Amino acid sequence: MPVETAIYKTYEMEKKLPESVVLFERDLQVLKLMALGLSVPELAEQLFVGELTAKSLCKRVEEKLGTDNLEEIRSYAKGLRLI
Repeated sequence: MPVETAIYKTYEMEKKLPESVVLFERDLQVLKLMALGLSVPELAEQLFVGELTAKSLCKRVEEKLGTDNLEEIRSYAKGLRLI
């Protein structure tokens, strides 16, 4: 693969947040864990919350980002240098 193509693909994988989106510290923690592929029970354990709370936190991040697609979530996390 030519270097230009590799650089382009890397850039495309790092999505930037829309200016109107505000992510609080807890949202960033959840985003990072989601991007790392943790399940809801694993996420709950890491954040010291119940599973319903963890699921709610994930849903809130998905709503703020406007996606529930894991690849897009990872892309946002990479763009924010969380992973």
